[in-house]
Amino acid sequence: METVVQTNKESEEPIIFLRKRIETLDFKVYVVLLFKVVQALKKAEIVRYCRRKKDLYMFGAVQVTYVFFDDETYADFPKQAARDLYKSSEEEIVAKHIKAIYTSNIVNGFSKLFYYQQNCFCGEAEEAYYLDGFVRKKSK
Repeated sequence: METVVQTNKESEEPIIFLRKRIETLDFKVYVVLLFKVVQALKKAEIVRYCRRKKDLYMFGAVQVTYVFFDDETYADFPKQAARDLYKSSEEEIVAKHIKAIYTSNIVNGFSKLFYYQQNCFCGEAEEAYYLDGFVRKKSK
């Protein structure tokens, strides 16, 4: 099920909700939410937003995924059902506009952020993991 929300293109908000998709797979509910962000948005701001809004978007889900785009024209859901991963080779145009992907596993309280300085297609992800309010970054 996909829900589309009208947004004000002139909005000064740093994060604008675009639409959501709710899917079921093996009797489990997965939610994918698409957002538009301004270019200057920092990783910490995205994390704060996701953690603050997490309860609003659960819908009985086992996993909620937030995908942040720099241009709403290219904002699209992953091709594979109930997945938060984009295949760069098949979804190149979409991947070129992804700035961050935040996934929250409701069952175990584990969250993961992929943040891209450039974009998902051309850049390497800065990964961060979250559990019960404690932050631990992946070492390189």
